[in-house]
Amino acid sequence: MTRRGRPLRFLALVCTGWVGLRIAILWHATGSLPQAIEAVVPVAALAAPTAHPAPDPATGQAPASVSAGRKNAATPPPPTRLRPSAPDPFDPARAQLAMAVMVRYGDPEYVAGAPQTAPSPSVVPATAPPSLGWSGALWVLRRGNGVRAAAPGAAQLGGGQAGIRVAYRAGPRGALALAGRLTAPLEGQGREATMSVEWQPTRLPVRIVAERRVALDGGADGTGAGIIAGTQADIPAGFRLEAYGQAGGVLRDRLEPYADGAVRVLRPVRRRGKTQLSLGAGAWGGAQRGIARVDIGPAAVIDFPAGDKHLRLAFEWRERIAGNALPGSGLAVTLGADF
Repeated sequence: MTRRGRPLRFLALVCTGWVGLRIAILWHATGSLPQAIEAVVPVAALAAPTAHPAPDPATGQAPASVSAGRKNAATPPPPTRLRPSAPDPFDPARAQLAMAVMVRYGDPEYVAGAPQTAPSPSVVPATAPPSLGWSGALWVLRRGNGVRAAAPGAAQLGGGQAGIRVAYRAGPRGALALAGRLTAPLEGQGREATMSVEWQPTRLPVRIVAERRVALDGGADGTGAGIIAGTQADIPAGFRLEAYGQAGGVLRDRLEPYADGAVRVLRPVRRRGKTQLSLGAGAWGGAQRGIARVDIGPAAVIDFPAGDKHLRLAFEWRERIAGNALPGSGLAVTLGADF
């Protein structure tokens, strides 16, 4: 396959892997592979029509056996129903906040070098459709070992970032959304405003996104498209899986492809009122033109309420195990909120 075909091949692999992961999770939850497949790709079964005996031509009444059965029936027969699909493992509000705190990588920055313009991914991955209308999330990620300690010309991917995202959902199941996003690195240039149209064509938590990015500090504007998927689900031994993945490209002076993802496994260990502490581990990875990284490490996450909203504070040690991007290994602290 040619280089031009690699983005399409990657998107196909992402979609195939995502469907396989969903089937595996629901197979464990239902204990039935057919039910798991039906939940991922719903197929409506048609209920067979109920046969009613013809009335007796002589009397104009139903046969005696039928009449007696009606009189002796203690309760009416239950209505015919389609077999319910597997329970949906998503909590939209919690999922959106969980993904917002798993802040992904922004544009690469090059210390003491010429300005670079590679794409930055969207900030909140797909979740189950929330209620129609307005929703939003904001986040701040702080990482040590930033660009100030880097050598000239070093590439930065995955540094500190702050952002806010507001979306309006409409249509069946909230499948169509208009969203606006503002993001900014905590150090250096890269501030950006984004307007996007998002479409979730099926019940699967996968969104197709078309967006327009406007640089706010002298960079190049761009038009992008991509696919974003995210989920959270209960898994054995009391653990909970949170994951997202995305891939796409932004057209500026040239097409800049990107891909990144993260997975985190957490287990609640302490709860007081509505405040909960969870411990676990995570893995994060990202790649753009000429730069990539993979991090792993332990994680501690605190979920707590603020009025009728949710806040999440995450402490993670991100140990870089592959790639050439800065910052190096270190502590990442993230605060996220929904509204």
